[in-house]
Amino acid sequence: MEASARKKKRPLAAIPENLEELSKPELIEIIKSLRHQVAKKHKGDEQVDAKALQAMRKRLRDKVIKAVKKTAHNDRKKPYAEVSDGCASKAVAVALMGGLHPKSDTARMTRWVLTGNDVSRFLGIERLVHPVKFDGMVLTFGGLPSNVYAWAAFESLEVKYENASKVLTLKSRTFLAGSGRPEAQPRLLAYSRGEEGGMIGRQLEEAQIQEMMAARPGY
Repeated sequence: MEASARKKKRPLAAIPENLEELSKPELIEIIKSLRHQVAKKHKGDEQVDAKALQAMRKRLRDKVIKAVKKTAHNDRKKPYAEVSDGCASKAVAVALMGGLHPKSDTARMTRWVLTGNDVSRFLGIERLVHPVKFDGMVLTFGGLPSNVYAWAAFESLEVKYENASKVLTLKSRTFLAGSGRPEAQPRLLAYSRGEEGGMIGRQLEEAQIQEMMAARPGY
C-alpha cells in the first residue's frame, strides 16, 4: 500500500484529493510544507521595507502638492487633482496606509478615504498648499497686472490600489482657503484647522486692509 501511495505522490503545493491513500509520513510532510508556505507568505507581507515606504510617501506627497498647485481654484468650486505611482503589492499599500481600515476591499481594488486633517497627517504636511493657481474674479486698477497669492486646503483624499495593474492612485479634493500675502498664513492655517482666529475670504481681506492702514497712519 505504501509503495502504491508513493507512486501517486503529488506536489506539496497542493492538497491531494486521495488523502486516505497516503501514508502517515506523507501526510505529515504535506502538512509541514503547507504550514511553511503559509508562514513564508505572512512573513513576506509583514516585512515591508520601512525606507521604501518613506521614499514612496515622499514621492506621492510631492506629486500631490505639485498637482494641487497647478489646479485652478476659486470660491465657487472644489477641484480634484489625481496622481498615481507604481506599488509592488497590496501588502505595501496596506503598510503605507498604516493599518487604516479601507472604505472598500474587493478582488479588483482596495480603497481608502481620508478627510480633513487626516489628509495632512498621512502626507506629512500642513493642510494648506500654497501658492495655488487662481482663476477667480480679480479687480485691477489702471490696467496693472494682477497676481493673486492663493491658498488651498484639503477636504478629502481617496487612495486606491488596483491589484491587476499594481498602481496606487491618489485623488485629492481641495477648496480655496483664502488669498493674499504670505503674512496671512497664521489666520488661514487657523481657519483650515477650525481654530480660533481663523479667517477666510472677505473677512480675511478686511483684516489685512485694517492692518495695512494701522501700519500707515497717514494712509
